[in-house]
Amino acid sequence: GSVSSIAPLPGDVLAVGYEDGSLELLSNDAGHEHLAFEDVPASRAVRLLRGPANTIVGGFASGTVAMWSLRDGKRLADARLHGPVVHLLVEGRRLFAATDLGHHLTWDLTAFHQDYCELLREVWSRVPVVWSEGRPVLASPPSEHPCIDGTP
Repeated sequence: GSVSSIAPLPGDVLAVGYEDGSLELLSNDAGHEHLAFEDVPASRAVRLLRGPANTIVGGFASGTVAMWSLRDGKRLADARLHGPVVHLLVEGRRLFAATDLGHHLTWDLTAFHQDYCELLREVWSRVPVVWSEGRPVLASPPSEHPCIDGTP
């Protein structure tokens, strides 16, 4: 298919979006492996941009906004807006997206800027339950976990 959008990435890599919705990473490095992106919409890739923490964000003519991992191509998040996506912007810890019909969204990307233990402690504070025997049970974080004492 024909190219519909391009985004530069670190290491002389380009993310390329096509009319059929497929995404591809291109590099001059002969050792660069092809990465298959999962669950791409069957719609023209209108906008691509580098996201936080080794991700790529795409906006599509169908109104889909999605984020993929550049490590393994897994789809990490998605939303559907009304109308083709015409604007994508990552500013600070937020992603802004808007369509030509005025529908818009804002994603908080803070979790992508936190280290593992910081994020895990936040999850533990917000979700103080574990799944046990088919039901949620109130529980404290595991005392032997390395993130409990504030390190690593």
